[in-house]
Amino acid sequence: MSNAESAVASANAHVGAEKRTKHRWVVMGLIFIIWAIACADRANFGIALPYLKKEYGITNTEAGLIVSLFSFAYGFVQIPVDLLYKRISGLAKKPPAFCFPSS
Repeated sequence: MSNAESAVASANAHVGAEKRTKHRWVVMGLIFIIWAIACADRANFGIALPYLKKEYGITNTEAGLIVSLFSFAYGFVQIPVDLLYKRISGLAKKPPAFCFPSS
């Protein structure tokens, strides 16, 4: 293969790599829906807790344990997500923007 042929092949591969599809917007939409449901879940649990305590006879200690278990589960899931992020991105550290939660 000559230098000209390899340059053309390289250029064709580069053009194919930049081709974008609409699937990324579908994925972004699904991520947004899951995020919105997760936020609504956490917010609504605090609103529904007094009614759950009354209906099921849950004490304050048991209600605190239930809320803590949800928080621990959320924190526990961050470990495999972080490992997956490091494996996919190949970075040793997260960018500083990931260190601060958004408000």
